[in-house]
Amino acid sequence: MNDFLYLLACALHDEKPQEIEYLDLEAIKRLAKFHSVTPMIAYAMRGQGEEWQRIYLGNVKRNMLFKSEREKLYSFFEDHRIAYMPLKGVRIMDMYPAYGMRKMADNDIWIDKKHATEARDYMIGEGYECISFGKSNHDVYHKKPIFNFELHTSLYGETHSKEFYEYYKDINARLRKDNDSECRMRMRDDDFYVYVCSHAYKHFNNSGTGVRTLCDDYVLRHNLSLDMDYVHGEAKKLKIDGFVMQMQRLSEGLFADPENICVTEEDKEFLSYILGSGTYGTVNHRVERQLRMMSENVTPFTKARYVFRRVFPGDEYFKAFPFFERHRSLRPFFIVHRIGKSLVKRNKNMVAEFKAVVKA
Repeated sequence: MNDFLYLLACALHDEKPQEIEYLDLEAIKRLAKFHSVTPMIAYAMRGQGEEWQRIYLGNVKRNMLFKSEREKLYSFFEDHRIAYMPLKGVRIMDMYPAYGMRKMADNDIWIDKKHATEARDYMIGEGYECISFGKSNHDVYHKKPIFNFELHTSLYGETHSKEFYEYYKDINARLRKDNDSECRMRMRDDDFYVYVCSHAYKHFNNSGTGVRTLCDDYVLRHNLSLDMDYVHGEAKKLKIDGFVMQMQRLSEGLFADPENICVTEEDKEFLSYILGSGTYGTVNHRVERQLRMMSENVTPFTKARYVFRRVFPGDEYFKAFPFFERHRSLRPFFIVHRIGKSLVKRNKNMVAEFKAVVKA
């Protein structure tokens, strides 16, 4: 485990690792894949064989392809006077020591909600499949072989934390024009950092989040101009200040000095949870957290209540399905269809969730 963290720290400092003959590279590869940091490990090891060089350059190519698609989309927004703003990894990736170090899965971009339909028409015209539109705070598009875009019409929806939704409901108040564009927007460094922290917490508090989140935190804090009094004041409003302070302390302890990983006793459990979560968390973590929210002592009755809520969701769930939100009497048909569809497809996620409930 320390070898894995050591190589990440070397990559973040653009330093060559020492005594690599003693590293368990197969275990490191498995962990890197689980946490979506394989290109970072490959960058640290790029002088140690063709395989590492190939992996790193492969991600460089991938990111260049993503950038080409983004630039075309940005041009469309500029031509049609549509306000937009790159979010999360799209902005963070350029802060890493070398291009191609950070792996990208999705391209997250905020757009003015009034123009969501225009954006959809453009994406479909460019060969993208519209996976989801108008069902949540972001519309999802995919084009083979690798292109995934999430166009956010708001940063959070009503189904997310009440504090998050209310805080970011009027996002325009936090936006300013980017220097070289009439339509491209950006947040102040402090506000962008707080938003990234809120997004990390959303995942952490649901299914978990992985080591890449800690890498992002380290990179952001060492590249942005941050007023930490402001950051922690805003984090308190979002009720995530404890999480932010622990994440900052841990990322600094792990990555500030590759030769001296420092984790306090109080942070060891936090680190263990993150290492066991992977990039997007696990079903086990999600189920365990939700059961604990229902009852401190998980009993068979708690598990039964959980299963009942999953089979027969409440009003919050149907906010993502406006038709059924309006027509309550038709919800039983939706539920029957949902269950039948899962059984016919032998939904792996459903099976994994059931096993997690039994195990908890």
